[in-house]
Amino acid sequence: MTVSAKTFDWITDKIAKGMTVAITTGLKSVHVSPKTFAAFDKAGKPMFKINGANELMMAEGKSYVCIATPDMVLVKVSAHA
Repeated sequence: MTVSAKTFDWITDKIAKGMTVAITTGLKSVHVSPKTFAAFDKAGKPMFKINGANELMMAEGKSYVCIATPDMVLVKVSAHA
């Protein structure tokens, strides 16, 4: 299993447990609550997805940004209640 897949599983597990996940870069932090995650899913655009290159992508506006490659996580990922 790749690092990006493990990170994706960790994120979805925390959200399923009702926790808010924080994705933090050097410049900003995005907090994704279970409610926000569900709203993206309901709209047909997943908040997080694995692309064809096995990279973990996160929705940003109308596009996606890479937050993890198969070998490393590019951001800090944490969860809180």
